[in-house]
Amino acid sequence: MILYVFLYAAFCGIALGVNTRRQEPWLLLTMAFLFLFMGWRDHIGCDFTGYLNRFESISPYATLGEAIKPEEAGFQLLITAVRIYGLDYHWLNVFASAIIAAATYYFARHFPRPMALIACLFPVIVLQLSMSGIRQGIAVSLLLVATIQFLKGRKLATALWILAAAEFHTSALIFLPAALLAGSAVSTFRLVVAVAVLTPLSMALMGDQLADYSDQYVDQIYGKSSSDGAIYRYVLVLIPFAWFLARMPAMRALYPAEFEFFKLNAIFCLSLAPAFAVSSLIVHRLTFYIMPISVLLFTYLHTTVADRDARMLARLAPFALYGAYLVAWALTSRHASLCYHPYRSYLFP
Repeated sequence: MILYVFLYAAFCGIALGVNTRRQEPWLLLTMAFLFLFMGWRDHIGCDFTGYLNRFESISPYATLGEAIKPEEAGFQLLITAVRIYGLDYHWLNVFASAIIAAATYYFARHFPRPMALIACLFPVIVLQLSMSGIRQGIAVSLLLVATIQFLKGRKLATALWILAAAEFHTSALIFLPAALLAGSAVSTFRLVVAVAVLTPLSMALMGDQLADYSDQYVDQIYGKSSSDGAIYRYVLVLIPFAWFLARMPAMRALYPAEFEFFKLNAIFCLSLAPAFAVSSLIVHRLTFYIMPISVLLFTYLHTTVADRDARMLARLAPFALYGAYLVAWALTSRHASLCYHPYRSYLFP
């Protein structure tokens, strides 16, 4: 586990030690490294064997046409293409990691502190999600592209990228109503209209997958299950949004272009709390989607602090919080011990 902590410390060091105006080359090098680190891993990640079994269940004589299904066609096409073109299983992770790394790079380079973003995304979004649940990992990365389109006020482009994300994990469709709010102030009226107009469409596009989610997360017909780590990751996400709500006037004045977007995500984050009463698995799944926005918000909030010393502490807070989470996870998590230690790579047999 020392390797993961060392990498996190290295990313934090770059974020803090390199002038933000000169971080673009470091960002590119970091994402290239993470592409190799994620893509060529060997039996690392708790879903590694599950995807391997799914890969091997596909006939090598199948066709791409047979892979096109109503739900998650993007992933079906990807895994089927790797299988029928005679590539080894690890190439599925290589291609998935290429998508994730490219989309995350595109996202991070649009903001003032890109390496701070990458450092804080490493413990959860990179390690726990993208190096395990690659379907949702890709979906989260494509939603990051949708985020940039949202901030540019492009409704159609936002919707198309959300739909693209849903081709890898159907749950991403829950964010489709947000597309109508791109470029608009987030008022109660607009929020209600967006939800009323596009939620039925989202549910229709989910098709049979909606019933599957209900069976798995609500009724739990396959057996009682929960996510012990969901509450900790939710608290990680909640802290910046709670801080944002306390500093809304300052954030509105300093960042008028991003303010409405952060407000929308704060509303969504708070709305997740009651879902714990239904299933922690729901919160577990949806928290991954808003964690990158929570991290992004964290990198902005220190500028709202007037006192110089307090501002420096606030600037360091994201690194300390995610670092503490990473160390606690590495030391106490059964999944960390079983699925991530020791790190192995096909690049170094």
